[in-house]
Amino acid sequence: MAFCLPLAQPQITNNMTFGHRLSQIRKGKDIRQEELANIVGTSKHMISRYERDAISPSIDMAAKIAKALNTSLDSLVFGIDLLNDTRPLTTKLQEIETLPAEDITHILAVIEAFITKNRLQQILK
Repeated sequence: MAFCLPLAQPQITNNMTFGHRLSQIRKGKDIRQEELANIVGTSKHMISRYERDAISPSIDMAAKIAKALNTSLDSLVFGIDLLNDTRPLTTKLQEIETLPAEDITHILAVIEAFITKNRLQQILK
């Protein structure tokens, strides 16, 4: 079973179907349907049906598939990978989560103040 990353990752977008994203991610990691099925405890036939969008997996099965493919459930279901998102705000939010609870409370209060300010400005326009 090969779990090495390919040289070029397929472009996964949020306008693809679940099945298409599943197929692209699986193929990009050079994992056969049968291998994936064995890892997540289902049949090759079921993986094929998911990839053809003939049926949708349960949330539990989708989570198992995401874990087996070493990707986020967001990436698999919505085409957005929040775990590997490199946008500045996402990066800062990940850093904030490592701060002490008291600091997080203060940061959230400041954010809420800016949101309220913006809402008021929109109302007054």
